[in-house]
Amino acid sequence: MNLISKLTAPIATAITVAFSSGILAFVDLPAYGLWTGIRPLEDKIKKLKDFASRGPVDAIVFGSSIADFGFSAERYSKLMSEELGQPYRVFNFSTGGAELSTIPALYRIARTVVKPKAIFLTIPVQFKRSEELFKNSPDYILANAPVGSDLGDPLRLELSAFYWTLPLIEKSAALRDLVMYGRYKNLIGAGMDTYHVTEYGDRISFTAGQASLEHMQRLRQAYEEQVKPLPEGASQVAPVAKNAYFPLIDVKAMEELRNFSQQDNFKIYVMAHSSAAPLWVKPTENTEYKIGRMQYFNTLTMSVSGILIDPLNNFSVPDFAVMEDTHMNAYGAEMYTRAAFKKAVSKDILNQYQLNEEINLAVPLRSMESTFNGWSSIVIREKGVRIKFLRIKFVENFAVPKIPKNDIYFALRMRDGSDIMAQAKKMDDGYFQAEININETNKSEALIVRLVYGVNSKTPLNAPIAKYYWAS
Repeated sequence: MNLISKLTAPIATAITVAFSSGILAFVDLPAYGLWTGIRPLEDKIKKLKDFASRGPVDAIVFGSSIADFGFSAERYSKLMSEELGQPYRVFNFSTGGAELSTIPALYRIARTVVKPKAIFLTIPVQFKRSEELFKNSPDYILANAPVGSDLGDPLRLELSAFYWTLPLIEKSAALRDLVMYGRYKNLIGAGMDTYHVTEYGDRISFTAGQASLEHMQRLRQAYEEQVKPLPEGASQVAPVAKNAYFPLIDVKAMEELRNFSQQDNFKIYVMAHSSAAPLWVKPTENTEYKIGRMQYFNTLTMSVSGILIDPLNNFSVPDFAVMEDTHMNAYGAEMYTRAAFKKAVSKDILNQYQLNEEINLAVPLRSMESTFNGWSSIVIREKGVRIKFLRIKFVENFAVPKIPKNDIYFALRMRDGSDIMAQAKKMDDGYFQAEININETNKSEALIVRLVYGVNSKTPLNAPIAKYYWAS
């Protein structure tokens, strides 16, 4: 009788937890990032689970926001699938602020979901950074979150992942806020929450560059001056080269990654990437920077026993393909990914967006007009396509202001500097649709669209675009 009474309480608790979790699994409540301390990362974990449930994972991309925005796992997957004649699936697990030192922790977390056949280190060349971990860095946040104490033990990490992703635990903070305050009072949005993330893990931005041309020129020069070539002969000495470009915490991370690749039997591909400014409008002409960049990636590749894929030589993106000096938008990501694929398979391919003068100079991107704001976005109008409607789906979540129901317009800036103002209506499928009267064109064009509110005021709204298309 004593044994039965002793077992009753834990059994009842387990049943309650299972029942509650089963119900909450179907309730749409936001996660607060309780396990890792990084909400956007936990969103990626969920998407990786969904992605892995639909088929093998050939590669996972690791990097910072530069790769998060600037590499298209979806495009690379499709290109490589066509090349191989069989499915090839890549997921983008990059997260904002990640450094080389962050990647081993990210790999350990991703491994609780699936073990990939390869990882893509999609890293930008940069100056040698400090050994210090700043409080807003992913390294510091992960180390001080519940996941931090379990990162060094695979079994404990698996158990930790199971516990913290139980719906009852994961959604407990949101449930508490709703019960106590009637709203998500303690849900603090990150900048990354304002962007759409695809099923492949790619973070999507269509925003136009805001910095002036002069400012972009200065930033380009500043980036190029940060990376210098090694003294003659030094690049052949591994410890000297590593010490010149990487802090000790990154060197240790490279050793960990090399050990992981041997232990878990995956390949490491170093995808040479860059901040947007050195790739802006034209390839860099700074010889010292190009040599230093090459030495940087050669050193990294050698240190992780990886394979280098470097598409940066003679590569550039047009003005409409950058968000600002650091990040490319979805168009830049498309161009970079195609260039990386071309380098990986040594095969020439056709760019979806031809870098001709018409598309590059279709509209002036910068304006002090009141209808322009940080969410003014680029839409590509393909040549020779008869269109009637522009359909846009905006990001709609707790981190983005709600879009009014009435008096919504698309302001579409044309090449002659004029605007087409078209009233938009939200459709049943979640897209906003506006009828656009534009003549056909024999060349593709990059146009700027803004979402504005008011019959007379035309006030710009903070409305990031998730996806769009033109409909006939």
